[in-house]
Amino acid sequence: MEAQHSLEWYRKRLGKVTGSRVGDLMKSGRKKEDLFGDTAKSYIYQLAAERSMNPYIVNDDNLFEKYLFQVGVSSKAIEWGNEQEADARKLYNRMKGNNMIETGLCLHPNIPFFGSSPDGFCCNDDGEKGTLEIKCPSQNTFMKYKEEVKDNVGLLLAKPEYFYQCQSHMMVTGAEWCDFVVYCPFQRSPIHIVRIFPDYINFKLIEKRILMANEMIEKMIA
Repeated sequence: MEAQHSLEWYRKRLGKVTGSRVGDLMKSGRKKEDLFGDTAKSYIYQLAAERSMNPYIVNDDNLFEKYLFQVGVSSKAIEWGNEQEADARKLYNRMKGNNMIETGLCLHPNIPFFGSSPDGFCCNDDGEKGTLEIKCPSQNTFMKYKEEVKDNVGLLLAKPEYFYQCQSHMMVTGAEWCDFVVYCPFQRSPIHIVRIFPDYINFKLIEKRILMANEMIEKMIA
């Protein structure tokens, strides 16, 4: 499977609703007739543009790298998180006795144009599947999550987009749980682990919103 942040990973994600952005689609507009809010509409336009890209650009490594540079969003916080993720996963595995391995993009078996990339996936001897979502925020944000996030409801209230990301991981892999991990190496106790379980009502809602978005996109690019 392709490594995260590789060219093949970015290619595979083109035009697909991904777990990290599902939360954007869950936001309705201010008016009743607006099925999607401005953030959701912007994401839908992006997906439509990606699905209608010139294949020559997509398949040429140099040209595709230029495209990624042009649309890429980076910051010190994002770079820091990417750098710390491996250490967080190692500590988690040591504490939990799991063997979480990083995955590429996992596609949903039934929902078209929907995939998610867990920061870890494992299948225990008894067949139980689990996934991992790692966040490496600033110290004050680490303490916020440590204090406010204890379960599904806490994560949904504190950071809805992370809640939907964890749900997406479970939807695409069929996992029974997703451990939400917050990691800050500057702390005496640098890791906070919360087990998030499938919310089947939200599974249905996520599917409905993705299918609605796909219908809009198909009309745009027809």
